[in-house]
Amino acid sequence: MEISRKKRSHVDYSHYRKSNFEVLRILSIYAIIIHHLIAHSGFTWSQFKVTPQKIWLMSILPIGKVGVGTFILITGYFTFRHPPKVKTLLRIVTTTGFYSILIYILANLTIPGTRVTPQTFFQSVFPIISNLYWFATAYFFMYILMPYLNQLAKHMAVKQYVILLAILIFVICGPAYLMYYGIPVYGYTDIAVMILLWFTGAFIRKFESFFQLKSWFLFLILVLLICGNFLFHVWGFYIGVKHPKIYTYTLNIGMYNYSFFSYVLAVVVFLLFKNMKIRPNFFINFAASGVFAVYLIHDNPYVSNLIFRHFIHFTEVKDLGLMIQQTFTIPAVILIVCLLIEYSRLILFGQIQNLYIGLWAKILKWLDQLFVKLLAKMFHYNHHNFLKK
Repeated sequence: MEISRKKRSHVDYSHYRKSNFEVLRILSIYAIIIHHLIAHSGFTWSQFKVTPQKIWLMSILPIGKVGVGTFILITGYFTFRHPPKVKTLLRIVTTTGFYSILIYILANLTIPGTRVTPQTFFQSVFPIISNLYWFATAYFFMYILMPYLNQLAKHMAVKQYVILLAILIFVICGPAYLMYYGIPVYGYTDIAVMILLWFTGAFIRKFESFFQLKSWFLFLILVLLICGNFLFHVWGFYIGVKHPKIYTYTLNIGMYNYSFFSYVLAVVVFLLFKNMKIRPNFFINFAASGVFAVYLIHDNPYVSNLIFRHFIHFTEVKDLGLMIQQTFTIPAVILIVCLLIEYSRLILFGQIQNLYIGLWAKILKWLDQLFVKLLAKMFHYNHHNFLKK
């Protein structure tokens, strides 16, 4: 009887999402909102005026880049050796399109001065192609490339993998130290940095035994990195009064999109949460399922301008204590409101979206089979064997 009770009390959690990573996913989007609050509120960054408020804002600003990094590291860790699902790709496209078109319609109906132009119409109807959301566009194309990235990652030995990561880090992160802030280095860097982060997440998953680092050690590294970043910005600001170029390099190294500092910090945070043991929690996992929509809602150009420039007057806060408080409380409110909007969308339109995705999944499967048969005929090969190859 005692054995049967134990068996009944045992729950297999292997098929559930791991809540430690889902907590990290939520914190990632929270960090991104903090970044957007500072970056889009309209602060004027005079390089010759150093204040405690400015040091605080510029020191906390890189947190958004770290959030992007941890989000993609999670993707690489869990999609390694698993073929990407067509339905997931379709869900990304349909969710992005839904919010882009809906917000565009509401903006033109409610915001004075908003005009319909061919450019804004195209951007809103085709947000992925038009790069309306840089993250969604880069993520979409990375997802398409994922089967090939998986094949490459699976067949590399440790030495080959480390050399590949070193090359990617040098090519992608290196130019950040040579550039003036705000000027892009290459046109492909958004997708390239995601590929670097995906390969890093896959590397951690593939060689997991190499990453058995103690949590206290990772936490110590994290504290040293954060303190080092703060002191580095303080030094850069004060010395930048006389040497503006040093000030510029400080910005690039500390908060540029592809900074090596942001990359390392994201990896350390990811490893720290990887060590955490949190039993699968429905509420955490449910909240984490809506974070992509949170990004789509709050970072839409119309919504972002409305929130950060008109509703929230963050630039008018002069008291440092109040500024620090609002740096964390305002993004928390935005996160909760956007999650509620997303869950309302799922209740009202979730079933319709699922049917639409299912239909397109069948169409794409049929086209794929047709393409395989066509290739088999072209190469005079049995299409079943061709598919296996």
